Amino acid sequence: MKKLFVLALCCISVITVFAKSEPIAPKYGVGAVTVNTNGRVEFVDDIEIPASVNLDNCYERILTWVKGRFTQPNVTKGELLSENQETRRITMRIQQNLVFKNTALVTDMTKVSYNLTFAVKEENGKKKCTVTMTDISYLYEENRENGGISFTAEEWITDQEAFNKNKTKFLKTTGKFRIKTIDLFELISNQPARNSAARSPRNSATPPRRNAIFRSPYRSFRTPYPAGKDAHRSPP
Repeated sequence: MKKLFVLALCCISVITVFAKSEPIAPKYGVGAVTVNTNGRVEFVDDIEIPASVNLDNCYERILTWVKGRFTQPNVTKGELLSENQETRRITMRIQQNLVFKNTALVTDMTKVSYNLTFAVKEENGKKKCTVTMTDISYLYEENRENGGISFTAEEWITDQEAFNKNKTKFLKTTGKFRIKTIDLFELISNQPARNSAARSPRNSATPPRRNAIFRSPYRSFRTPYPAGKDAHRSPP
């Protein structure tokens, strides 16, 4: 019943709910949003850190970035859930605005809430920062008389919910949430990468190599993010 209600309400604000005509970029396609063994949508990004970087200093820089995140103009709520200097692990809860369209006549946006975890560590002789985004939920059209509609990433942006039957096109009501959430995570994980992986002068010209690790109950695979900006991307 909830999904039927949500779809009906979205139909009022978005006349066409079926599909976008443009091809789907691979970064948004089937498999780009995966579900972990607990049935929850999970984004994971491993950021390689140069061997010359001190991990404790790296952790402190990420902590500074996290606290600064709370003051960003598009962030409406922020809370530091846990901070452990010994294990170099930080978890925060953020609520922020995601804007789909903003013109003189139309503003289409949602609030998105999510947990972010940063874990700075060394494994098999390699230093890295693992960024994880989980517990994603949305509050859409909150200015309506009924207070808007809320739903989770599991209900809205998975392969089963975001595409048409043949998974060749996005549904307009759900596809835009998938696109913006993927963009949001990519941009967020880029920011602590620059802050944490500070390089010595000898290595200053060589940026850390980044790959996204998408984990599913069945397999884990590594996919580099494509270079350049996508037409759908906007700042988080």
